Amino acid sequence: MTDYVTKFSSICAERNATVRACRKAGNVSLEKFVSAMADKVSRNKAFRPLKDPGDFYSCTSQHVEKLLGKKAAREIEESVRLGVMSTSDHHGGLFCSQTFQGDIIFGELIHRLGSTGRYVPIHSGGQVELGNATYARGFYSYASVDNRQQIPLFPYKDRNRLSSHAEAVTPEMIDALYRRLNETDEFSAARDAVKDVCRPMWGDTSVPESGRFADQTVIAGCELSKRLFKDGNGPILTYIELEEVVTPLLKEEIKDPDSLPAHLMLDPKMRQYMQQVTTPEGVPLSGLLFRNADDKGRKSLLTLTPEGELLGSDWRNKELRYTASAKELCRLLDERRIFPGLFLMALILAFERGFTWMGGMFQAQYLPMWQSCLVKLLADCGFKFESELFARYQCDGYVCGPMFAEYEGEGFATCAGPLEFHMIRPEWGSVREQMLKTGLWDAHLIGLTEMYFDLVSPREREDGWYEKVSRELYHRFPSNVLQG
Repeated sequence: MTDYVTKFSSICAERNATVRACRKAGNVSLEKFVSAMADKVSRNKAFRPLKDPGDFYSCTSQHVEKLLGKKAAREIEESVRLGVMSTSDHHGGLFCSQTFQGDIIFGELIHRLGSTGRYVPIHSGGQVELGNATYARGFYSYASVDNRQQIPLFPYKDRNRLSSHAEAVTPEMIDALYRRLNETDEFSAARDAVKDVCRPMWGDTSVPESGRFADQTVIAGCELSKRLFKDGNGPILTYIELEEVVTPLLKEEIKDPDSLPAHLMLDPKMRQYMQQVTTPEGVPLSGLLFRNADDKGRKSLLTLTPEGELLGSDWRNKELRYTASAKELCRLLDERRIFPGLFLMALILAFERGFTWMGGMFQAQYLPMWQSCLVKLLADCGFKFESELFARYQCDGYVCGPMFAEYEGEGFATCAGPLEFHMIRPEWGSVREQMLKTGLWDAHLIGLTEMYFDLVSPREREDGWYEKVSRELYHRFPSNVLQG
């Protein structure tokens, strides 16, 4: 009889170095794993950063206060001051089990570092499509044996719209969802749970002045968090759009001719060097700075040329061309026509301000790679101090991927997302205790369906792989099943 869990997890380990390292580490407990991640943060904080991070504390706090009030803002700022950020989420993808359980692990991490409040800041990237794998377009249900189910809230036409450029959820959208749920048996296992969380989250959440889904999600995510545990004292996951709180810092640096980002964008010599320093995939650093969004919120890539222009092509294959002067870049950022890429945000926060980024299995690979490229660029361009400082940081922090909570169906078990937590309503203390006891490699096996989906292309996946894994997990980790 085939051991599909071992078979598929071995394939995942072959394809990703982070997964390989976790398999090699064996079953060290998640408690010890979190402590190891906390040590990375402490080591990075021992270096004096290039820039004072106080402006980022303020931007994050002010944004949260505007949406959630002063108490939440105080707790969030206390946690942000610890010098670590959760950066593996995609804004609005609240029901993805992998990111959700990773967020809970991150909450434990900041608790170890000294956080005393319930609010957990999650700095989520908004530059992902609503139809992305984390599915900000609606809800994920893991209550079926043969696949995770997507239950849409936003219409199909919005599937390629970025979360950062989506309009807020409306009562009409909620009414349409309820009609679909009542008219089909397709989502019978999750129907009641979706109804129980949808209207309180979105219908009772006032539309922010901005009219943006990304701002609405901050409030809705907190409301969801308060409904997941029987005793009501679990972490309050606070999903803060990363681009929203980074852009004011970026604009100030662009306006300062002595800042590192200004040198990168405005100095012809550095613009030329950025064409030559490339990632292992052959992408020059000049192609990682900015992205464009069209009138339908669809993303296009932009490259900074040696002549000081941002060039790209839109979805209609029409040329995009912007002058990359300080004034023009700030105007385009204000209009949300362009937005910073993840590399540029990493430069501003992880390297200039010394924040330790805690991501997922992909970020744990590409952030150190970006670090190497940046260190080489700066050394070649005469920024010796900055190059040596940035080289010291540990950039392989990792919290998203391990899982510790399963939903048990009839003869199968799957990794539990927020809908499944809401269906079971476990006690927070029991969940936390079980999380800390779970072994690291076991935690990856519990999340195998998500990991295999991410690392193996559809044409390569074995027929019936999801059900094969779910059936085996039913017998494998009984102590990780959520209990009401």
